[in-house]
Amino acid sequence: MMPLNRRLYVRVAVELALLALTVSLVMAAAAYWLSLTQQRDVNRQLVVQLAESAQNTSAIAAYLADEELAQEILNGLVANNLVEGARIEVAKGSVIQSGISEGSEDPIAVPLFDPFLKEDRVGRLVVLPDDRFIQTQAQKIALQAVIGLIALSILIAFAVSMLVHKRLTSPLRRLTKAFENVDAGQPESMQELDIGYKENDELGVMIRRINALMAAQKDTLLNERLLRERTERLEQRFRLIFEQASAAIGLITADGKLLTTNSAFTVMFSPAEENPDFVALFVDRERVENILQQMRSVEFLDHMSLDLEYVCDREVKWAHCLFAKVTEQRNAERAKDNALIEVVAYDVTERIEREKKNRFEADHDALTGLLNRRSGERRLKQSLATARVSGHQFVLFMIDLDNFKPVNDTFGHDAGDDVLVAISERIKGLLNLDKDICIRWGGDEFVIAFVDHHEHTQAISRLAQTILDEFRVPISISNGEACEIGASIGIVLAPQHGDTIEQLLAKADNLMYDVKQSGRNSYKIADG
Repeated sequence: MMPLNRRLYVRVAVELALLALTVSLVMAAAAYWLSLTQQRDVNRQLVVQLAESAQNTSAIAAYLADEELAQEILNGLVANNLVEGARIEVAKGSVIQSGISEGSEDPIAVPLFDPFLKEDRVGRLVVLPDDRFIQTQAQKIALQAVIGLIALSILIAFAVSMLVHKRLTSPLRRLTKAFENVDAGQPESMQELDIGYKENDELGVMIRRINALMAAQKDTLLNERLLRERTERLEQRFRLIFEQASAAIGLITADGKLLTTNSAFTVMFSPAEENPDFVALFVDRERVENILQQMRSVEFLDHMSLDLEYVCDREVKWAHCLFAKVTEQRNAERAKDNALIEVVAYDVTERIEREKKNRFEADHDALTGLLNRRSGERRLKQSLATARVSGHQFVLFMIDLDNFKPVNDTFGHDAGDDVLVAISERIKGLLNLDKDICIRWGGDEFVIAFVDHHEHTQAISRLAQTILDEFRVPISISNGEACEIGASIGIVLAPQHGDTIEQLLAKADNLMYDVKQSGRNSYKIADG
């Protein structure tokens, strides 16, 4: 319930009353001082007229020096309430007076002339107005005027207040009461306002516009309520799908934080904090950061998918991540710098491991774990091209085991396999498999190649001798037996000895046979 002092019709009435009172007081003060001044002027003018009316008789009394007549004239003047005193001054120096003192101020003086000779002055009549009486009379008359003016102002203010109340504040009060029954949260309460006002003025137009606006607002609110109910149902369904999805789903903000994730995301990545840094979840953070930057900066790049390595519970795993830009409703895209990116991730660790295994098996010899001939030849070509571009020397060893056939013939193929495995492990121990190439070329033949950054033949010779020494160490085979294996090695360099792998392999193979023909268990570097 609105307090009474805040209601419009009460405030209007009070403000009108205060305005009328203020205007009345200002006008009354002005009228009072104006009336007082005018009345004083009128009364003083009456005194002047009295003096002028007694001018002729006073002139005769002065001419005749008749004091008795002069006294009667003066007494007649003083008898008037407007006159405080009067005197007749004779030119010969005598003075006849009544009720006047010598010190009286602001007198009215009328000249007295000879009754027969009008140009001769015989004296003057001096009349002193009774200022106190005049002031009192003027104040009474002015006060009466002020009282009348205030009464008239109050009457006019009351009439105006009644008219304003009837024409304006009363309809507004009824309109306000009708509005009090309208609840913005309940569209059903928004009925047409009918306060019985039929005039076609501004207030009537306002009421009609309010009813039209309220009808439109009612329809809008009802439609919004229906839309909100549908949206809530859809949101519940999508939230259920989102939470129960088997894929890990998350939204990435512009600063790389995860805005929201589903349960599968938490299970898959096990983030340590509530809104983790998405990039920090992966092993190759720089790559993930570049992906997100490309998604935001490249306009036509809306989707991207790739496999990423991550660590969960101290175990290295793989996730297949699908990235997509998120658009707002009505397809209004966010600013590039503020774009949200959706990520959908699947655990593909098993597939990646299987692919690695298949790839390894396809590229490596099943017995020794070294590169097989097909993949090894591809790696040789790549390494030769790298050496040619960098300007460094390419080195290739062709190795054939000595005395290997007797092991197979004497102890069987299983023992031969043991020898090949042992030799392969010794080769791995001597070389850096991340940079150097180790190939089981076929049977008991091996190929070793690398890019030589130092280009010292002495170092190549030392490596060849080290390999021979390592191979001669006895190898344990089945039934507690042991055997000694030697090797014949042919060594070629590029670009000195050939421009292609085929040329280098052919020359290294010839050198290796030359060693075998010369007694085996040695190496030979091509000349030139």
